[in-house]
Amino acid sequence: MRRALFCFLCLSVWIGSFLYAQEVLLPLQYGPAAPSGGRHAKGEATALTLPFFDDFANYEGIPMPDRWISAGGWVDKAFAANPPTVGMLTLDAINADGRLYADGSSTLPFPADTVTSRPLRLDSLQSPVARRILTSDSVAISFFYLPGGGSGNMWMRSGDTPETADSLVLEFYDSDADQWNVVWSATGTCVDSLLSRTGRDWQYAYVPINDDKYLRKDFQFRFRNYCSLDNIVEAGYVGNCDQWHIDYVYLDYNRTRGYYYTRDVAFVAPAPSLLRNYQAMPARQFRTSEMASHIDIAITNRFQEELSAHYLYYEDNGYLTAYDGGVDNIGPYLFTGSYQTATSQAQPTITGSFPEDGIPRCYHITHIVTEGVGGDAFAQNDTLRFDQHIEDYYAYDDGSAENGYGVYASSGSAFIASRFSLNQADSLSAISICFNRTRGAENEQMMFYICVWDDDHGQPGRLLYRDASFRRPQFNGVNKSYRYILDKIVNVEGIIYIGIEQVSSGIINIGMDRNNDASQHTFYNVGGVWSGSFLAGALMMRPYFGVKATTGILQAHTDRKKLSVYPNPAVDILSINGAAPGDLKQLFSLTGNKMIETTANQMQVSHLPAGVYLLRILSSGNTYSTKVIIQP
Repeated sequence: MRRALFCFLCLSVWIGSFLYAQEVLLPLQYGPAAPSGGRHAKGEATALTLPFFDDFANYEGIPMPDRWISAGGWVDKAFAANPPTVGMLTLDAINADGRLYADGSSTLPFPADTVTSRPLRLDSLQSPVARRILTSDSVAISFFYLPGGGSGNMWMRSGDTPETADSLVLEFYDSDADQWNVVWSATGTCVDSLLSRTGRDWQYAYVPINDDKYLRKDFQFRFRNYCSLDNIVEAGYVGNCDQWHIDYVYLDYNRTRGYYYTRDVAFVAPAPSLLRNYQAMPARQFRTSEMASHIDIAITNRFQEELSAHYLYYEDNGYLTAYDGGVDNIGPYLFTGSYQTATSQAQPTITGSFPEDGIPRCYHITHIVTEGVGGDAFAQNDTLRFDQHIEDYYAYDDGSAENGYGVYASSGSAFIASRFSLNQADSLSAISICFNRTRGAENEQMMFYICVWDDDHGQPGRLLYRDASFRRPQFNGVNKSYRYILDKIVNVEGIIYIGIEQVSSGIINIGMDRNNDASQHTFYNVGGVWSGSFLAGALMMRPYFGVKATTGILQAHTDRKKLSVYPNPAVDILSINGAAPGDLKQLFSLTGNKMIETTANQMQVSHLPAGVYLLRILSSGNTYSTKVIIQP
């Protein structure tokens, strides 16, 4: 991470003392919490039998518990490019609680994530005939791996590159000695170096299991990574780093070192949005013209020969006409280096439009590819699903952060803004932001104001809204944004910009999706001059519209079931029961004007006009809103 954290090459002149403002890439979003796993799992479940296979294609989050014991590792579909098949296991610098490891050092590598297989029966085969496994049976494990950090131009890379002192290791468990033994390892390097040296980004590893001490009924293997943190003192810079990605883990007998072809036609990347510009958008703003003409689908052939593939997609409820791309041949990726090129499968057309009725819906699109003749070896990588949200918010991002984004200024305010184009006038009521945790909870102390601007010739112009009091970053969990409700409803139209004014020194570190490029809609300002972003990606900031976007939002700490408001309707006094001491209570009119703000659990409302109001209760990590009625 020491040399790969910032990735601001060609953005501005790098000055070691941080005297100049600059736009920078930052460490990744903190990883998901995962149950801690013991060194081994004797007696916890029936041992698995051969073959063992996981390509992490049909699930996300914690590695599948029926195969793995995870302490920090997590599964994602889009972190690194061009995996063998869609989905990968990622190891990084985050512990099982989703925070940087406590023993992290700025100079020495430390053990980080550990993902351990469930016990495997390597003492005997169960089929076709039960017998003992021998060293002559050529038992082996193979997998593909890739260091983080991406390839190509620095400003387009995703994640963070492990240094040469960092490493990925594979260990086998020796049950007789009750110890783990390193049987394979790779030192940190950049993807471009691998491409130059081997002609491939993802590297193939093959490890035979030919020692009798491992041919036991309770055999286990595990992947571990060793990371090192940076010693930069500036707040907000140091966070998750040194990622390694693993895919296509396969353990069986009768293996051959040089043979890594599988009769497997599969998807490579997650399913895309069917919209031209957004991952999601409000139903009131949707128009048929927002639909893309086609989508890009990556399909691979893992075999050594050309195969036939059949591709189709459909929308679950029939709002779109089902699409059938038919059967077409696909060449072997390991020889050609290319995916399916037939337009009917690689670039299927959009077969219609969602309705322009303004009704919020989530449309479920399913993609399926199958091998057309001999049958697929692994079916789990043959299906993709995408939820197209046409509801009450815009999103350029796909909900997953591969980096952080920030603007550094040694003094004064720094502004960050994202542009959205409305098709009709609307009422902006909330903005969600995904913040990344950083070393020592530095990010949690940053102060900022939410701002909204109109358009001035393609960049933020007149300030339409600014918070009355500052906010701090809030965190909801893995890749989860926190929804900040505005102090009042802001009536907007045309082109608008949402964002923040950062008033703390350092870097505030906002999540950045590197798989969708909305850099042409991202702007920053230090010293009074707006500049367009140079970094490929999409900021994880989303505008929400309408009163409903402010109601019923409950996050981590306050138990919604214990909250009650009475009497409702109220005449003189409105009481709130179940709120934590010191929680902020705000009462808004339905036009967005703040009428009362207090930390007390009672409000005097007799002076207010009769009508319907919105009560909002705020605490650290929580927002709860409900409607109340005031009677004369």
